Amino acid sequence: MRVLSIAVFLLSLMVVTVGSVISSSGYGLSIPDWPLALGRLIPDPLVGGIVWEFAHRILSLITGLTTLLLGGLLLTKADPLKRRLGGAMMAIILVQILLGGLGVLQEFPWLLKVMHASLAHLFVGLAAAAVVLISPGVAPAVNELPDPAAIRKTRAFASMVLLQLVAGAVVRHAETQTVMIGALLLHLLLAIGIVATGMSIALRLGAALSGWRSALAYAIGAGIVVQVLLGFTVFISAPEPGAIGQQSLSYIWHAGSHMVVGVLLLACSTALYLRLSRDLEPAG
Repeated sequence: MRVLSIAVFLLSLMVVTVGSVISSSGYGLSIPDWPLALGRLIPDPLVGGIVWEFAHRILSLITGLTTLLLGGLLLTKADPLKRRLGGAMMAIILVQILLGGLGVLQEFPWLLKVMHASLAHLFVGLAAAAVVLISPGVAPAVNELPDPAAIRKTRAFASMVLLQLVAGAVVRHAETQTVMIGALLLHLLLAIGIVATGMSIALRLGAALSGWRSALAYAIGAGIVVQVLLGFTVFISAPEPGAIGQQSLSYIWHAGSHMVVGVLLLACSTALYLRLSRDLEPAG
């Protein structure tokens, strides 16, 4: 089941990566029908945005089937947290299928786009939590037992990252400038808290912990540095408002990478929070 959980995490990350390219490039609705693709099981011709859209659908289907299998196995476990996690992952996948299909048939209203993207980001975080929960944990040394305050800080960081990802989705998809500017201001405000909290986690927990716990903490710090740089490059390469279909390759690459690194920060912080929380639980 550990291999299965890792597969679900990697597949979900691939879905988000392909989705980030579609979102950043304007390839959305290259395939305007569902569940068929241009009236066929395999669309013809497979060119341009159609390739990306079809790849997204195939990856989503494989991820969905794999998640339902993993979720079903988790529901059989005695651990209530594993059962809740399995149920949540299965529910999100089913809702995502519904939102994806309805979105295509309704030409994806912007609120549906935001919901679809936000649930995808949340799912990657839950998939990372599943990997940690299923993998056998090595008990930390006594001097490495986490401070409850550090656990709360890690939880707050993960929450801020998720909220920032949602705000970013609104920035990308909002149909009115007022909503877009409001979401952008929230996105920037959250960035300040994320940088401060995340670097504190990286510097303190990275040095205090060992093994992959320490690696996760340091990965958060490295991810923040990359994210800040990518955020700047996205800003300077962004197309003019209303310049639909004029996205440069530089913008597509940087905007897509910015989104993926944000999702990885959510995955790392969720995994670290769950592992530290479990470390404080009494044995047995």
